[in-house]
Amino acid sequence: MRSETARSTLVASMALVGAVINGAYGAHLLARFADASIDAVVREVLVSGITLELSWAALLLWAVRHPLRGRFLLPITGGALLLGNALHSYALVRFYGAGLGDATMNLTVGVGIASLFGLAYHFGGPSPVALVGGDSASR
Repeated sequence: MRSETARSTLVASMALVGAVINGAYGAHLLARFADASIDAVVREVLVSGITLELSWAALLLWAVRHPLRGRFLLPITGGALLLGNALHSYALVRFYGAGLGDATMNLTVGVGIASLFGLAYHFGGPSPVALVGGDSASR
């Protein structure tokens, strides 16, 4: 049986990884927003990106403090990361002239990281024995 402390640590660790990733993306977008050469249309898109990245980082920081209640954020985070990574891989080939090898490597890394979020969600949950009321030795 997995202890509550081990489950909490696993979920909190992955939530912290996600918060750092989202915070870094938010900071990067904020730096781009401050760039005077960015046109108004791109700047408007950046506003949404900055807001979403930093808000999601804040939610994940909440999950670090309350891991067993916030573990539901992990598969959502992994799914969003995977979607963003897939779109970036497509853009590498379609718009930036990168080869399929580069896009495949990028997508592979994204799948790996997204899988870690899914695994942390799965293993951070209650054990199957706890779900059915405990084992006979605990009664």
